[in-house]
Amino acid sequence: MHIPEDFLHYLWKFKLIGQTKLTTVSGLPVEIINQGIHNKNAGPDFENAKLKIGETLWAGNIEIHVNSSDWQKHEHQNDPLITT
Repeated sequence: MHIPEDFLHYLWKFKLIGQTKLTTVSGLPVEIINQGIHNKNAGPDFENAKLKIGETLWAGNIEIHVNSSDWQKHEHQNDPLITT
């Protein structure tokens, strides 16, 4: 079954992902603290998000893809790093 990327954006934007227990492939718990702000322009899909994975708090941008291979297909590996 193929899930359209736009549908995943909708689920993320309206906090419909994360209502149940989320884990990484390796079993670490994932908590969505803030889904971020939907970016309607070029760049990441959501900005200023906060996630807790295991004991680590992550803050930054979210890029949503249906398949992990889409990262390279969209050439995100060539995106400039943004550090503050």
